[in-house]
Amino acid sequence: MNLKKLLSTFLWVLILVISVPCLAYEGLTVKIGYAQGLELYHQSSILKETLEYLQKKIPNYRFELLPISSVDTQEDIKKEKIDFLIAPSNFFVELSGGIPFTHLATRIFDGTKDPAKTVGSTFVVRAERNDIQSIKDLRGKNCAASLPDSLGGWLAALGEIKEHGFDPDNFFKTKNFTQFQVPDVLNSVLSGSSDVGILSTCILEEAEALGMIEKGSLRVINKKTDDLSPIHCARSTQLYSDMSFVSLQGVPEPLVREVTVALLSMPVFDHSRWSVENDQYSIRKLLRELRLGPYSYLRDNSLTGLAKRYKTEIIAFVGILLFLIFNEFNLRRLVNKRTRQLSDALKTKEEADREAAEERKKFATLEKNGITAQLGTIIAHEAKQPIATLTNYLQIFKMYLDRKNDNDAFSKDVFENTRRTPESTNNYLLTH
Repeated sequence: MNLKKLLSTFLWVLILVISVPCLAYEGLTVKIGYAQGLELYHQSSILKETLEYLQKKIPNYRFELLPISSVDTQEDIKKEKIDFLIAPSNFFVELSGGIPFTHLATRIFDGTKDPAKTVGSTFVVRAERNDIQSIKDLRGKNCAASLPDSLGGWLAALGEIKEHGFDPDNFFKTKNFTQFQVPDVLNSVLSGSSDVGILSTCILEEAEALGMIEKGSLRVINKKTDDLSPIHCARSTQLYSDMSFVSLQGVPEPLVREVTVALLSMPVFDHSRWSVENDQYSIRKLLRELRLGPYSYLRDNSLTGLAKRYKTEIIAFVGILLFLIFNEFNLRRLVNKRTRQLSDALKTKEEADREAAEERKKFATLEKNGITAQLGTIIAHEAKQPIATLTNYLQIFKMYLDRKNDNDAFSKDVFENTRRTPESTNNYLLTH
């Protein structure tokens, strides 16, 4: 029974712990930050309608919009204790790694063929400027744009310039950043202060529809024919992901879930809607090619910058170099070892050959002596019988002479010599 009470108490405590964050947020203000520098129509069509819809769908919270500086972004977010943030997609690529966030939704055109392709840039010039027909003709001209970190109002245009083989940093003669595309960039081009203006996709068409400029007064340069936009806005560059809605770290999961459901169920506004599409690959690729944002270190050509940029290649090169050096020393060691072994083997072979030659010489001498001795024995053996026969004949001849008493001095000496030793015979021959 005590065990059941203990389990019941534990479950109640667990429920309270889980519900405390939600209760803490219940009835409080939810702060939604937005990047400063957004076009005025964005603030009305995106921010205002989204805020009103969230307030309608989640009435137990009070939603508040707060501007966030694009310069001191992280400081502003921490200072204002922002819960959610609305900004262009490139804004979050640059923010990644600084403050943790969770992507909830991205603004796309309603009925679009590719949700990841919504916003790009449009180069516009006055219609009577016949000297400007292509991007190449824009080189060295005066340019007007909104902000240097605007995806559609500047960065996408730089990407297209680089795609055509030009240096985007030194392409235009002057760059005039006016903060707002409408009406500042439009007026700068129409007044002749700038040769070319850079607008986000659909800004030109909306300005003409609102009667802010005369239709046909501006002409689009490098107009793309493979238009992926369902409302068929003119564009000069490829398209990228548009505005994103994210939740920052520390927001309770139930509140994040309610906001996400509300965003995805929000009706179409200004030909757009919120979607779960979140493709940042093309934007990361663009920023890397332009060496901006998290890839700005690519502009650093100092030894430290080069080391940071090519750290992987340097480590791989040093590793390969060390391997080659070690392999070279190892080969030298093996060669020296094998050389010593070969030298020792050659010396051993030479000594063995020398000993074998001496043994062969000794053997040849012994063999020669043996053959000589054997020949002597054979000769002595073969000569013994005829000599003995001759001796017998001489004895018989002597006996014959003795019987006839016909021995002269010479015959006597011959018979005497047959009984002498070889030495005495030689001496006798020498004296006679």
